[in-house]
Amino acid sequence: MKDPAPCIFPKTFSQDAARFRDIFPNPSLGTVKDMTASEMTDGFHLVVDALKLNGIDTIYGVAGIPVTDLLRLAQAKGIRYLGFRH
Repeated sequence: MKDPAPCIFPKTFSQDAARFRDIFPNPSLGTVKDMTASEMTDGFHLVVDALKLNGIDTIYGVAGIPVTDLLRLAQAKGIRYLGFRH
């Protein structure tokens, strides 16, 4: 039997917490259970913020129900969307 692929995630909670602190060193945010709904975000906001941080000002694609909210958010934050029909 072939060995399974190595796990890229930490094996213990303490390793995971240390890694999280290294990636997000801002202690003022507190822990996840301390965060209120207004401080949390969703995946669409993370994607749009990452696009903006990387200098992306135009995105292309075929709009559909799964990405409609993402495209609206991107446009609201100043990213131009060029859509195509199929």
